[in-house]
Amino acid sequence: MTSSAPFRRFAFAFGTTFAFLYVVALAKDLALFTVFPSLGIVLAGTHHSRDVADPAMGFLAPAIYWYGWAATAARSGVSIVGVQFFFVNQLKARDLPDSVDKSAN
Repeated sequence: MTSSAPFRRFAFAFGTTFAFLYVVALAKDLALFTVFPSLGIVLAGTHHSRDVADPAMGFLAPAIYWYGWAATAARSGVSIVGVQFFFVNQLKARDLPDSVDKSAN
């Protein structure tokens, strides 16, 4: 499976897209969710401690954003690469001559 050409194309495109989108998510602070592990709380979106309760909560319950940044980059990367492969396959199917399509069946 890992040696097939479509998988290699997907892996290369996804890896590149994920890396770029992770940097964007980190720079813009775009986390899909925020985890407070000591409290066992997961909140949708980026929540800083001053947004949830009072500023002292940042000391009592540190937030973990890494999971949210990685999930944001992964979800966006799969979406972008999926759309890209869909359009590439549509273009390939459209640009093939009729003689090639009939001989393949």
